[in-house]
Amino acid sequence: MPLPAPKATMEQSISFGKKYHYSILSDAWLLQIGSLLSMIFALALVHLAGRANSFAGKLVLSASTVIIVLSLAEGTFINAVVQAADNGHYPGSVTSFQ
Repeated sequence: MPLPAPKATMEQSISFGKKYHYSILSDAWLLQIGSLLSMIFALALVHLAGRANSFAGKLVLSASTVIIVLSLAEGTFINAVVQAADNGHYPGSVTSFQ
């Protein structure tokens, strides 16, 4: 899916969002699930190693939390772009996209 140019007009950005609506939402879903599975894998490794209460285990927990929070924030902006375009709030869609 070719992204619109960085200096694309509002109409070009909205056209892109409407054309690739389901692809954008499925991409956001895959992003969230991938981050969640990565976090579960890392925490499972720490648990199986018996290091959950060590400094390294707590560091993995903290890093996993940051990854999930950033992933959710990105997913929120992706959904904001699509929903704003669907509801006719085009300036909001462009703002969330940039």
